[in-house]
Amino acid sequence: MRHRRKNSKLGVSQSHRSALLAHIVEGLIEHQRVRTTIDRAKEARRLAERLITIAKGKTLHARRLIMSELYSEKAAKKIFEIIGPAFSDVKGGFTRIVRESTRPGDGAQMVFLEFSKPIELAEPQPRERKKKSDGKPVAEIKGKEKKKWEDIPLVKKDSLEETKKEREKKAKKEERPESKGEEPQEEKKKGGFLSTLRKFLKGEK
Repeated sequence: MRHRRKNSKLGVSQSHRSALLAHIVEGLIEHQRVRTTIDRAKEARRLAERLITIAKGKTLHARRLIMSELYSEKAAKKIFEIIGPAFSDVKGGFTRIVRESTRPGDGAQMVFLEFSKPIELAEPQPRERKKKSDGKPVAEIKGKEKKKWEDIPLVKKDSLEETKKEREKKAKKEERPESKGEEPQEEKKKGGFLSTLRKFLKGEK
């Protein structure tokens, strides 16, 4: 018998159902409005309102409970920092279901699950860099100064100096025979052992 069974199984397993509802609630937190079937909307509404009530606590235990239900850290942070404080003066009725037309395939009743009042999303503020007593950011002190692409040479100076030295050496080698005006003399071939022996016997040096 169906005594005290409030939840709808939605025709899926328990793990599939918890993941399905978590993703619907994440979409509601991200876009403030979700289009789904009426049965899924009723179940997701119960989860969303319970999480918003928990988010009002602003404790470490509340954060852990929200993270255990949702898969997205971004959605958990948003519900804790933006949506929870927006409903701080309201005790319940954070969401509402607005009926829409039926689905053409199977005739299921489609609805919009949305928040009961519009929520202004705060723009993310850039983090301020830590500053020392001098007033300069720490990153600028530790890191090297970034150079513009115009200041960076296409070829390194060391390589340019090496190429200049090589060119000068080649020019000097080419200029040596021309400056003297003499053709380079061929080296005389040295004799072998027999020629030196003959010279010695003849008394030649």
